[in-house]
Amino acid sequence: MKAILVLIVLALSLLMFSSAESPVGASSAFPASMDGQGSQAIKGLKRSSNESSEAISGIRDPFSSQPVVTPLSEPPHVLTATVRSTPAASLPAFRILGKQEDEAGWAVFIGAPDSSGQVWVVREGETFNDGFRVSKLAPPLLVIKSLRNQQSKTFNIGKDEE
Repeated sequence: MKAILVLIVLALSLLMFSSAESPVGASSAFPASMDGQGSQAIKGLKRSSNESSEAISGIRDPFSSQPVVTPLSEPPHVLTATVRSTPAASLPAFRILGKQEDEAGWAVFIGAPDSSGQVWVVREGETFNDGFRVSKLAPPLLVIKSLRNQQSKTFNIGKDEE
């Protein structure tokens, strides 16, 4: 099978080279222009006026320093968390971004308190952010406990939706 493929490639290569009028190679010669003066005129391209402004507005300049923000058709769904904790609790203000159930059970998406873009996906019993543990994860409750001072926060993450 491999030999047949090699033979086909060789036959096609010979066919291409035998049908070429002249060999192709590198050259420093510039082709003569149509008017016989030895130089070619360069014409500028102009945008035709019949293009719609919608098509032009969809074009982004890749060298622009301004980022292009495209509006979303609908806002992203973010779960709002209700915090139930003791007034003395000084845990960071983690953002609960969502939850998901799979074969292994529930997982929760926790955003960094300083909005640095850091997101942890954790399950019950797992630690994150160097010193915090998910001590309970059973919708509608999520309990995050500090490993340093044993303080905890309880979040309402919503019911178990099917």
